[in-house]
Amino acid sequence: MRFTCYDALPIFNKVAEELSFQNAAQRCHLSKGAVSYQIKKIESELGTELFERRRRGIVLTPAGQTLWDSVRLAYGELDRTLLALHNSAHPPVASSVAIAMHTYFSSRWLSPRLTGFMVDNPEIALRIEPMNVTTDLEGCDVDLAIVWSFDGPPMPDAKLIYASKSYPTASPEIARAIEEEGFDTARQRIPLLFDSSGDQGWRHWFKLTGRHYRPSQPKLELPDTNSRVQAVIDGQGIALWDDLVRKEIDERLLCFVSDQGLPNSGFYLVPGKDRLSRVALRFEKWLLSYFDAPS
Repeated sequence: MRFTCYDALPIFNKVAEELSFQNAAQRCHLSKGAVSYQIKKIESELGTELFERRRRGIVLTPAGQTLWDSVRLAYGELDRTLLALHNSAHPPVASSVAIAMHTYFSSRWLSPRLTGFMVDNPEIALRIEPMNVTTDLEGCDVDLAIVWSFDGPPMPDAKLIYASKSYPTASPEIARAIEEEGFDTARQRIPLLFDSSGDQGWRHWFKLTGRHYRPSQPKLELPDTNSRVQAVIDGQGIALWDDLVRKEIDERLLCFVSDQGLPNSGFYLVPGKDRLSRVALRFEKWLLSYFDAPS
């Protein structure tokens, strides 16, 4: 078999990144129908579906995931080659931007999109500083920070970049126990894992649901956000997570255990300095551009 749809692979890559035909169409400056046609063309040639269409959106099929892994690997190598060729012809004048953020947001949202910025801005060096709690910003020498807030902007000059409700999330085993016993009964023996706000996110959720919050000493403290995701998968407690764990939800490694979420939770971009440099403003503009288009 000789594959003939290479020209459609960039569109497939955008759909896989966004898990949305509409969002991919906006990024490709095409109609939604044109994007759907290109995906169907690849699926027809391969003889297998790449996306499973669900009521709430689309997810990659196993074949789609395999193809996307190869496409990302190939594009990553191509991007590195193009960047090296560009830099050899135009030696960059190095400028740097330091951004603090949770590893959860960095690995799940930013990392898959960061290559585009690096290719378009080869003269800018980025430094990602891991951040566990918002108070880590005190005394931290960074230009910008991306912080999670459980209830709207954490400070007046914060800019919303990713709005997503956070829900109590647990492993399937704990989810079954909550369904059988009720949340309040099961919660007496199942730890609540705190987030970057400490227990403030949980306090707010209990208030929204009309429950009485009883503070207790955490049985397990996991400052790193990605480690906390794995702890919930392993059945070590309940945590507040959003749609960035959609892959684990779809794979039935995690379950949302309440219909009540934190309606105003999300990730916000905040300045780390009183005056942002030219290159920091360029990164801020690039980041915010993802959220300018209507959904």
